[in-house]
Amino acid sequence: MSRPERSFITLDGLRAVAAFFVITIHAPAFFTPGAAATGVDPSAATARLFFESYLAVDFFFVLSGFVLCHAYARRIGCDLSRLDFIKTRVIRLYPLYALSFVFSLIVLHERVATGETGASSAVKNVLFGVAFLPAPSLSSSTFLFPLNGPAWSLFAELVANVAFCFVAEAGTVTLVAMAAAAGCALSAAVLLGALGFGDADAGALNHGFRWSAVGASLLRVAFSFFAGVLTYRMWSRRRSSIALPPWLAVAALAAALAATPPPALQTAYDLAVTLFVFPVLVWAAASSTPSGATARLFAALGAASYGVYVLQAPLYDLTIAVFGKWRAEIASFPFAWGLVFIAFVLGVATVADKWLDRPIRAALSARFVARGRAAATDEIALGS
Repeated sequence: MSRPERSFITLDGLRAVAAFFVITIHAPAFFTPGAAATGVDPSAATARLFFESYLAVDFFFVLSGFVLCHAYARRIGCDLSRLDFIKTRVIRLYPLYALSFVFSLIVLHERVATGETGASSAVKNVLFGVAFLPAPSLSSSTFLFPLNGPAWSLFAELVANVAFCFVAEAGTVTLVAMAAAAGCALSAAVLLGALGFGDADAGALNHGFRWSAVGASLLRVAFSFFAGVLTYRMWSRRRSSIALPPWLAVAALAAALAATPPPALQTAYDLAVTLFVFPVLVWAAASSTPSGATARLFAALGAASYGVYVLQAPLYDLTIAVFGKWRAEIASFPFAWGLVFIAFVLGVATVADKWLDRPIRAALSARFVARGRAAATDEIALGS
């Protein structure tokens, strides 16, 4: 199978693997022992399977910087204005986010009806959610996006995209300085427990989704996104001479996200994987060219991966709301039910990508982006 100019098929496969791992942290009834019976908070669960799955978000940011640099760096300011670039990014992210919002509203209605959520709080969360903005809260422990927790990373991605459109053509030395400064700041904040790192949530880098850790979210995206931009710059000038086998790349990412390092090494592990392993893996995998069934599989999963990421938390909430009375049955075979849930999310995401997301994006791009040219590029890592 020949590779189109803008296609990185192995990176599509890695993107899908990362999206599946994210599900394991947001579906505790299936992937956190005892959660089906106890209702444990997945973000604070030290016993969950695939402990390091939250690092998938940092991988997404690296991947996003890489593919956006490939797709847009030479276009911004030439045939694509900065404003049109931002419009393109919002159009790429918003339609499936809006679909996730519909699922969230079904669950929210039930929570308001039972008194679990107050009406005024629900209205506030809906208004800010529709605007794709964090919902204000007087409590620092509140999620930035209460109706879809993982959406914090999409918002962080947009912040990074705005910054990117002003530095897309920066010199390599400037990019190295930016990534190095962000990496040093990230490491210092993690080691010192500053800017929201070091809170009660399990995992050294598992922060950024609550108001208490807004700084952590910005540091995570600042380093990883621009490390991805720098990785593309280096890859485009000297491509890897090592043709990393596609399935080996997948296995390497899966191993990194499935690990459970000893507590004494957990912070060092998170920093090492984020600062070094992910950029190197993307650089090596970008030169990998799968063929045949592997290429078709990776391309299909990659196309659905953003839908998997943005829909999984609302679909989980909806699933638990509908099947919550079967908690005992779920607790008996949680992982098997988890695989069924992953297949369900993948199915919804695949249908939504083909029949909802693509047509809507094409229409919006034709309407709001000059000549609709940006719609032809379908590169996204997160989405985030």
